[in-house]
Amino acid sequence: MFCSKCGAQVGEGAKFCPKCGAAQPAANTQVQVAPVTETKTVIDPKETKKFNFFLTKHLFFGILGAYKTTYTDLAITGDNVNVHKYNRTFLIKNGNKEFTFKISEIVSIFPTRKLSLKMIFGVIFGLIFLFGALQGGGLWPGFIGLLLIVIGVIEHYDYFLTINFGHGTLAIPNELKDGCKELENYLRERNPKIQIIKNY
Repeated sequence: MFCSKCGAQVGEGAKFCPKCGAAQPAANTQVQVAPVTETKTVIDPKETKKFNFFLTKHLFFGILGAYKTTYTDLAITGDNVNVHKYNRTFLIKNGNKEFTFKISEIVSIFPTRKLSLKMIFGVIFGLIFLFGALQGGGLWPGFIGLLLIVIGVIEHYDYFLTINFGHGTLAIPNELKDGCKELENYLRERNPKIQIIKNY
């Protein structure tokens, strides 16, 4: 080895240069590595997270007038999921159910979707009105037909989230996909062992 200051040859393990007397760096230096600590999400057991879902059925094959809406309200505090399900049929509340399960008990989540009746019959009736307009029925049938088709295409799916928590299941119907996805991600964050069974 050589001196780090003057370049003279220095014996192995020597602490000082024999020519210029400069101190030499130690041959073996130990590098200390900071231990890696695993970070975990801290859950406040008093914090309550709420989710609200609904799905509305309509009269005349899904075209006009809401007549029944199914509501599913979830209040999650710590590991407990408090569920409140009920229906409103022509503004009359019925079918009230309340129960509780734990996030740690959830085995799997099954997100599904199906074609909405509003889409199916909206397109069908829209085409009928358009056909009538083309046969000389005027502008109004054509306008109504286009409107029904647009509404049908926009609201083409209803979404469902089925949660299997071991001793039972919870089926959550919803008109929007984003709400189901938010709940799915929240539960997976709390319990990474949950299996997601994809349908769409």
